[in-house]
Amino acid sequence: MLLGLFPVLSMLTPWGESLDSSLTLHMIVQHAFYLAGGFLIASGADLLVLGSSKFSKTITSVYAKLMKANVKVNIRGFVTFTLAAILTVYWHIPAYFDAAVLDENVHILMHFTFTVVGGLLFIGSGLLTGRMRHVLLLLPGKTMGIFGAFLLFTSWYVYPVYPVSEQGETGLVMVVMMLVMDLTIVPYWLYKYFGKVQPTPQ
Repeated sequence: MLLGLFPVLSMLTPWGESLDSSLTLHMIVQHAFYLAGGFLIASGADLLVLGSSKFSKTITSVYAKLMKANVKVNIRGFVTFTLAAILTVYWHIPAYFDAAVLDENVHILMHFTFTVVGGLLFIGSGLLTGRMRHVLLLLPGKTMGIFGAFLLFTSWYVYPVYPVSEQGETGLVMVVMMLVMDLTIVPYWLYKYFGKVQPTPQ
């Protein structure tokens, strides 16, 4: 959990607050820190509960019931991934994103939400098969790339709180990040599932 708190708390430092200075740093770097922090905090909490369950039958029973309910209701992480997607899209709607930049209280709520999204991603990822994890890793990149292309080529001034020149810059960074993810994940995925040569029976 301490490892998860580090990226979140680092955003409260002058360096973290300076990331608000540009659309690219704010939307990509700063939010990535909160997502990573939420994911690691949820992972740490899970390990803490698992460790505590060895010394308490009550904790073990409650934890087992929660896991059973999660598997039953949150099939393949559909509920948590859907909720995470909705919250992420919400805060990228121009009116709400701009409001967060202009109002400190809304900004805090936005960052808390992204931390929660990171936790939801951890909860959902535990219900996926190995193959599903590899495939789903591509979806955020594709979504980011499509949105980045929109920012790069649209004539609409999407986020007025930042200079219009930064809109294209942010879009370009998103498209490049998508391509990097594709060039990294796809070859690994193909090798893992198709590149291993089975030994010939003697």
